[in-house]
Amino acid sequence: MPFAQSIKDKENFLYVKRFYLFFILLSASTTYMATNVLSPNAIDPKLFLDDMIPLIPFTIIIYHLWYPGIIYLIYKLRFNKDLDNMLRDLALAMSICIFIYKLLPFCVSVRPETLGDGFFIWALKLTYMMDAPSSSMPSSHVLLSCICYHYASKNDEKYLAFYNTLIPIVTLTTKQHVIADVFVAIIFGYFILFRFKKDTKGGFDGIYYSS
Repeated sequence: MPFAQSIKDKENFLYVKRFYLFFILLSASTTYMATNVLSPNAIDPKLFLDDMIPLIPFTIIIYHLWYPGIIYLIYKLRFNKDLDNMLRDLALAMSICIFIYKLLPFCVSVRPETLGDGFFIWALKLTYMMDAPSSSMPSSHVLLSCICYHYASKNDEKYLAFYNTLIPIVTLTTKQHVIADVFVAIIFGYFILFRFKKDTKGGFDGIYYSS
């Protein structure tokens, strides 16, 4: 009985820990959406190379399907300590993004002024309307995708890992970000992963197990 109670206590601790990690991640994401307003003093990091990247409207679908992809990855890692590590890294990444967005506001100036018609164009217009061209560096989309790629590839989720490699590309082809936003995000992503590199896969006996 004492051993069983110990396992139960550890399970309860695990659930509470995950709840707080989810709460921090959700709070950071909500704060981002609520404060994503274009600043009159925003810095434009556009390079001449950004004008050479074509707008590819259909890639907006890849851009948005990344969100359910995160949910599916969370589901696949539900019995794995790497879920806790990934949630921790995602929460830290979003917190860093919000801090930088307020400290150094950057903007996106590569969005086309005129667009045509069609479903993908409609989806693109809707995205532009809902997501102000601000808070761009680092790209939170790319930063979080770097973290998801790491944990997906580490746990042999090849399709999810591959999908996350597309995100830096589609943020450019949808004109949601510029090259500098993407590179800074990748640097921050691997800094966060390197910071916690010593964490090992595994967990409490009797709680984590292979799915």
